[in-house]
Amino acid sequence: VLSSPASRCQYDQDRLTKGQAQPKRRKRDDTAAAVAKKATNEAQKNAASTRTNQVLERLRSLLQQTEKKQRADLLANLPIRLQKALVDFMERLPKEHPHRTEVVNLQHNSAEAVAPRRGS
Repeated sequence: VLSSPASRCQYDQDRLTKGQAQPKRRKRDDTAAAVAKKATNEAQKNAASTRTNQVLERLRSLLQQTEKKQRADLLANLPIRLQKALVDFMERLPKEHPHRTEVVNLQHNSAEAVAPRRGS
């Protein structure tokens, strides 16, 4: 059947049309799906970051309201990862923020909690 030039031409055109149309559509679909997935991931990361910042702000506020001795005791009982996250969060605060000076105290207190003095 493919020995005649007309049928061979028709066969080639059909094959090219079918072969090219589907992969292009898939590629566009895959690209659109990848873009949508990336946007969803970004939104989830932003939401998680916002929630984390809210929690850290609440913790900072709570610590600010406690007395110095009680604050040191609370910090000593916090996991190291949380202490570091709180310090990083407070360092990212705008420089005009009134709580920025507390970062130095927090770093000092958390260092004592991690490595207590040998004489104590």
